[in-house]
Amino acid sequence: MATALAALLPKPRHVPLAVDDDEVDALAQQVVTALPRRPPYGQRKGWKPSTPEDFGDGGAFPECHVAQYPLDLGRKK
Repeated sequence: MATALAALLPKPRHVPLAVDDDEVDALAQQVVTALPRRPPYGQRKGWKPSTPEDFGDGGAFPECHVAQYPLDLGRKK
């Protein structure tokens, strides 16, 4: 069955890259994750989101009663 399917499909245009497992391990060790600057939920009293990094993927903070512009949507330029 798989050989019949392979005969119907065109040959690949690009050759897959050979990846060395040691290189993958070295890159995995170099990955650095940035911690969010926003305080955890329930501890945001007095905190005001002001930079795009504060909003992360675009969500707003309903518990913070200030004007918020996630992804700069609605902000007058």
